[in-house]
Amino acid sequence: MKSQIKISYKIRGKHVTLIEERQAFQSDQWVQLPVAQFRLDERYGKCIGRTVRADGISLMILN
Repeated sequence: MKSQIKISYKIRGKHVTLIEERQAFQSDQWVQLPVAQFRLDERYGKCIGRTVRADGISLMILN
């Protein structure tokens, strides 16, 4: 079995979600895992991002 990861994204309004896709264990189906979400904060003209780790801790990224 080949180990593959796909990276995709979903756009909803001013939010962009980065998604990791992996093939499910012993299946042909793909599982989607949200990795990070970014949004445009027009008040400050900045992109704000939030990553979610497997342990449930989220980290804020300001750019």
